Amino acid sequence: MLLPEKVNRSLQAKPYAQKRDKYLAVNLLAGSLHPATYGNNPGFTNWSAREGLPFKAYDDFAVEAIEERQDLYWRLSQLVWSPERIRSRRGAVVAG
Repeated sequence: MLLPEKVNRSLQAKPYAQKRDKYLAVNLLAGSLHPATYGNNPGFTNWSAREGLPFKAYDDFAVEAIEERQDLYWRLSQLVWSPERIRSRRGAVVAG
């Protein structure tokens, strides 16, 4: 996970359970590991459901969780860098 340098340095070798609470304050991608992110965030939960992105919170971050998260990041990259999206953004810039 990419974290700001100060946050990353302060968390270093702490157990995941201690790190996860700090992730809430970093950004939405990091915060999505914590169950509180899903409690009152309809914009995020509706968007992720609409896009079919398997965001979920994790109590621990073992091999299965890492593999699931890797798949999520792959799907996110395909969404962000899709040729259709890039073409539509390029057209919006040219027209604007």
